[in-house]
Amino acid sequence: MSCKWWLIILNELRVSVSDEVRNALEEGTPILGLESNVLSHGLPFPKNVELQSACDEAIRSRGVVPAITFIDRGKLCLGATEADLERLTTANNVDKVTSRDIAVQLVRGSLGATSVSASLAICELAGVPIFASAGLGGVHRDYATTMDMSGDLYEIARRRVIVVSAGVKKFLDIPKTVEVLETLNIPAVGFHTSEFPAFYCKSSGVKLGARFDRLADLAKAARNHIELDLGSGFLALVSPSDEIALDHELVESAVQQALARAHAENVRGKDITKYVMRFIDEKTNMRSRDANFEVMVEVVSRGGGISGGTFKGEGKVVWERR
Repeated sequence: MSCKWWLIILNELRVSVSDEVRNALEEGTPILGLESNVLSHGLPFPKNVELQSACDEAIRSRGVVPAITFIDRGKLCLGATEADLERLTTANNVDKVTSRDIAVQLVRGSLGATSVSASLAICELAGVPIFASAGLGGVHRDYATTMDMSGDLYEIARRRVIVVSAGVKKFLDIPKTVEVLETLNIPAVGFHTSEFPAFYCKSSGVKLGARFDRLADLAKAARNHIELDLGSGFLALVSPSDEIALDHELVESAVQQALARAHAENVRGKDITKYVMRFIDEKTNMRSRDANFEVMVEVVSRGGGISGGTFKGEGKVVWERR
């Protein structure tokens, strides 16, 4: 009886996929996993709709199917319909869900936008090997007193998923974040960059151990790591282009002011990220918000290139489903 009960629970917790994603999984069409939190909590309406459209176009141009992760009506979901996207981009009561919140969110039954950590869990469960997101969570600058470190790092460590990203946001402690990645055995490899990128800033001052200048080489290295089951995910880092990148000193000045203001107003924990980002937006006359948009499109385009495995003038990486 207990065994049958457990099997029923497992069946109920399977990932619910859209028709398009189901067809892609069955036919072996490349898929790129995406978070939904950036649509519900990252950018305001209608900028979030514009972002979704731009990302969708960039991914599909690579011959890849975009698969947004979210939670709805007690189900883990992969692949959003037009109706799903409308709710994720316009509803005011969408919950932010990290990996630690998944179990509770499934019982609540309400609409949940998945962060990086929750998205990685859904991608691995569904058999999607590649995920892209502009900015990851990391170690906060005041870690010694707050012990504040994002669960994103642990999820990358435990999920066999290739993660394509522009690094972590400037207000985090990048040197400590890189140290944690090394401790967790996560390869952090740059594409056209020898420095760990700081989201919409090219320079962080923290050197990477490896870089590739051909997307095909980066894709092969990522595939090697996953197929050899070396015990963690793989982090591919994309630096923002010169046309998009913001000045390091401008952003750092805004970060210092934002963190000081947040401390004075007792803003802590999960509220600090949104607070600081909004402050930086104001101090940069919304240039940081525009850069956020453009960086996301660049990152998913690279992610689509790795997922699709075809690179102009560089041959093809063959991806096989086992």
